[in-house]
Amino acid sequence: MADISDEELEALRQKAAEVDAFQADKEELEKLRKKDFNFRQLEKGSAEEREKMKKEVDAKEKVLTEREQMLADVKTEIELKHSSFVQSQLSSAKREVLSELSGGDKALEEKLEFHAGTILGEMNTKEEMRAKYEKAYLLEVGTRPQINPLAASQGSSTGYTRQQPKKFTETEQGKAAFNNYFPDLATIRNKK
Repeated sequence: MADISDEELEALRQKAAEVDAFQADKEELEKLRKKDFNFRQLEKGSAEEREKMKKEVDAKEKVLTEREQMLADVKTEIELKHSSFVQSQLSSAKREVLSELSGGDKALEEKLEFHAGTILGEMNTKEEMRAKYEKAYLLEVGTRPQINPLAASQGSSTGYTRQQPKKFTETEQGKAAFNNYFPDLATIRNKK
């Protein structure tokens, strides 16, 4: 056995592979013959046997249909739970965003909700919700929200309340500029 060359060893391996392939083909052919025999036996079989087989198939189909219905019910239940979870997450995110933007002012929160309802777009994530409420804030107040970045990440439970920014014309510099550019209106404004 030690005298076998590499070429002879390779030839033996190829013959072994051919024998294995032949054996597999022979087994497959045997299975096909048995299958053909079973169909012929079915053709020759009595009506009672056919009816018995039909009942077995119907019973299996009924079981499959019941299982499909059960899976559909489970899928529906899971989808409802998922939807409920997503809605609860979005409502808590909404409360957090509104409290950050309004600083606890309920009237401003109501106005922000109104303006957010008029803005087109979906609010499926916290980021989308934040963007939409910031646009609503811009519509209501006239300036972009200026949130303290240190307090914004802490949420509403920190007790942080944000001061409403003054408009330029309400500051000393703004009043001086207004009086300088519009002296006629400034006298009317100062009388109020």
